[in-house]
Amino acid sequence: MAQNIESTGGALSLTFLGTSSGSGPYPLRNCAATSLNLPNESWLIDCAEGTQHIMMRVGQPGPSPEKITRVFITRMRIDHIFGLVPLILTKMYAPRSKHMSQRETRLRIYGPAGLRAFVRNSLSITNTELVGKYEVIELLRAGEKYTPCNKEALHMNEALGRDIIANADGTWPSFETTPDGWILSAGPLVTRALGSTSMGFIFQEPDVALPPSKDYLALLHCVAESHFPPGIRTHADLLKQLQQGKSVALAQGRYVLDPFPRLPGRKVVVLGTTSDASPCAELAQNADIVVHEATVAPILQEWNGACLMFDEKRTAKHAVKFGHSTPKMAGEFAHKIGARLLVMNYFCVNLGGIPQEGNPVAIRRCKEKMKEVERQAATVMDSDAVAIAAEDGLVVDIPLRTVAEHGTGTRKAPSDSSLTDGFERLEVGSVHSNDSIGIVNLPGNVKV
Repeated sequence: MAQNIESTGGALSLTFLGTSSGSGPYPLRNCAATSLNLPNESWLIDCAEGTQHIMMRVGQPGPSPEKITRVFITRMRIDHIFGLVPLILTKMYAPRSKHMSQRETRLRIYGPAGLRAFVRNSLSITNTELVGKYEVIELLRAGEKYTPCNKEALHMNEALGRDIIANADGTWPSFETTPDGWILSAGPLVTRALGSTSMGFIFQEPDVALPPSKDYLALLHCVAESHFPPGIRTHADLLKQLQQGKSVALAQGRYVLDPFPRLPGRKVVVLGTTSDASPCAELAQNADIVVHEATVAPILQEWNGACLMFDEKRTAKHAVKFGHSTPKMAGEFAHKIGARLLVMNYFCVNLGGIPQEGNPVAIRRCKEKMKEVERQAATVMDSDAVAIAAEDGLVVDIPLRTVAEHGTGTRKAPSDSSLTDGFERLEVGSVHSNDSIGIVNLPGNVKV
């Protein structure tokens, strides 16, 4: 079971709903889809055909169409977007949504140029009627054509969208801040020159106030209300001010209570297909977790009865030619941005997944193959970093770093990244005990 971190930053995890490359789906891997799971909602990154089936297999408390509030598309390719319109229909299907307002925006969709037209035309051609509104936000590069958003062009269930133009360096830093304080950014990725562009998304959680110790709370409630400043009437008001990062002057300014200490929020980076993610490197610095493709790997393979083995240089050259990466390339990017956890996805058919039943010898070979993928990435990463080759259904919990980990710039790594079940939950890191964080006595937190 995943550890509960609701008491600090709130539970946060990634669910891998599709880990095959564009040549998929394969029997054990669906095409691209990953869910970022927040306490009360989920955000979907890419949505290939079959994504909803994988959601059903993962089950609760995992992602579901009803929980999805935002969708981020990394690339306008069939294997990234053909499950999007069916997802919209499931979430906003009229007979199941009679209690919903037609004016309510129920889904926000972000992605490259052409995304708005794809959704609009698909719904219009199929005469689809929904309940509520969806909004499409296009992230445009210099010179890209935008899709009109005038009232006459909108689908009946489409809210007025937005067009966000990239900076001179091609990035979209802090293009939106959610009501909960999450900062959304995006950056371009290098891929094959022929074909559609690709991008990566960066999700930055707001800073998290650490809860004080029980001893400090008890002392705080001993402060006489006559010492409260104007605007603060109760101890609950006082506590709220400190939790919000505001200092409080007591006894007409004679004493000042510092706000509760805060930890930087978690940073999650999910990249689309790429042979070079360096354009996203600055935005992705110090990520808690990065998801990076590793389509091909220099691993012994059988082909027409013969065994073939290419070295890293030749494999990387082949990968770059088609706009993709090897595990080593993924590990190098994770090292470059200081990520402590790398999860690889977008695997070719030769890395087709680990079966749960069948020939024990074949299962063992598949496990060894994916272990080798992890090893190749880990060799170029920091010694305390971890590389994981994702299977469909994998859930990775993303805890807050502890005070000590932030002080040293490191995070605690999992002791074992082995996968024995494609629908197993992997726990990563640990959460600092609440009772050992905070102020242990009132004078230590008072300035005279």
